[in-house]
Amino acid sequence: MDNMIEVKEQDCFAYKNGKCKVLRVKQCEGVGCSFFKTKPQLQLDRLKAFEHIQSLDANIRNEIIDVYNLESEKQLNEVGGL
Repeated sequence: MDNMIEVKEQDCFAYKNGKCKVLRVKQCEGVGCSFFKTKPQLQLDRLKAFEHIQSLDANIRNEIIDVYNLESEKQLNEVGGL
């Protein structure tokens, strides 16, 4: 028997009260949705993105911080919470 964990639409980071809080859809499409992502997957993706930003040249990194209204580089290190 597989140790597969059953993933449900309620496991998506954007699922709230039967609706998607990210997309403008009338009903959640469940695990088949191309935006479906669990909270741990979202955290990992954010971590990867922030690590990439930190690896960039300081001028480019500062431009990104300005464009996305990040308060400081410290915010790039605070990946943990959702």
